[in-house]
Amino acid sequence: MVGVGILAYNHAADLTRCVTSVKMHTPGVDILVFDNSDKTREVETFVKKYRDIQYLTSRKNVGCTVSRNIMYRTFKRRHPQAQWLVIMDQDVEVLPGWLPAMISTASKYPSAGIVAWPLANMRPFPVDMRNGCITAAASVCHLHRMKALEDVEALWGGPWDERFFFFRFDSLMCDRMNLLGWRTHLILNRYNPNISWEQQRCLIKHHHPHRGVKSHPRYNEITRASDALYKKIMREERWTPYDPLKQPYNWKFPGISCGQSDRI
Repeated sequence: MVGVGILAYNHAADLTRCVTSVKMHTPGVDILVFDNSDKTREVETFVKKYRDIQYLTSRKNVGCTVSRNIMYRTFKRRHPQAQWLVIMDQDVEVLPGWLPAMISTASKYPSAGIVAWPLANMRPFPVDMRNGCITAAASVCHLHRMKALEDVEALWGGPWDERFFFFRFDSLMCDRMNLLGWRTHLILNRYNPNISWEQQRCLIKHHHPHRGVKSHPRYNEITRASDALYKKIMREERWTPYDPLKQPYNWKFPGISCGQSDRI
């Protein structure tokens, strides 16, 4: 069983397109929708039309990390043996073959904790052209290996750090996975190093990048505080972001129990 968690914040038209495409192109997945809306019920009204979709909410906007942790834990309780959980934004539309392409990359690289599409390399980070390994990727539509999430949870809780409302939480997740020997991979056969992230040809479409978070009235305050917190954690935990072009990549022994040879 594969879980598909969708983070929603108002804009039911985007969610309709997202859910319709997931159900059309990946029948049989377990779909969970977390509703972060705090002023409307349009997302709830739409989702509850489907008996096969798990509707989750805290009746307020709890941000990007609390919502992800709730989806992760709910899916884990429902399917304790599941290997894969996708989490995507509601303004993502998936195309035929999107999920097999992600699982194929994860299966090829046993230490892939996260698989992302090239359009998620927004900063951009350097990419190892041998395997698509990257420092971190913006959380747009990630395939997560459940074992990797469990390993991060075991050491830091979460697995997403709930001190972050939005911004930098996805980088921190990748950083902590890197410390445990897990890696973040782009789907390399869809990556063109000569064009920008917006131009990458992927099997997903991201229709309104950052529309939800940028509309938040405290956007500037939250991003500044999140950046400061990220740097504080990096100093306290005494690490620097993983650079796939400078540090060895060993995917023979992934994970917390046997990945010590791949620590940075």
